[in-house]
Amino acid sequence: MIREESPNGAAILEFDGQGEVGMGGPVLGTLLVNGVAVLADRLAINRWIWSEDSRYLACVEWVGRGSDEGGDLRLYDLLHQQCLDWRHPVGWAPSFQRFHSGIIEFAGPQQAVRVPCLGGGEGEAHHIKAIMTGKAEAGLQLVKTSPLANE
Repeated sequence: MIREESPNGAAILEFDGQGEVGMGGPVLGTLLVNGVAVLADRLAINRWIWSEDSRYLACVEWVGRGSDEGGDLRLYDLLHQQCLDWRHPVGWAPSFQRFHSGIIEFAGPQQAVRVPCLGGGEGEAHHIKAIMTGKAEAGLQLVKTSPLANE
């Protein structure tokens, strides 16, 4: 059982691993926040990241093998205690870096995803472009981040 506090300390995440998806594969299990199942009756992969304000938890829902290979990124709203109606394929084991201003950053080939249901505008679009290209446009600063403890 893994227990982790949200950045503001107001919520407790618990992940109860139930086994690997295969030799060396990600661990599947039940993900709870403050005792509430994040993905209802679906299994999660042992990858997640909190938003900087602790309002949202981005986690990976296991969708199986085959054409859907791995998992979908899901977003849990702590205020309303429910998963938002949004998903994005991320594969087996995304390496989360940072979740801020509606943008989730990763290490590796897929480096950023903007979560449309969290708003965002032109500034976020430029920031994502900067992350993907490694170059900030005029007036924008590219921020480098380090991996989180759960990686």
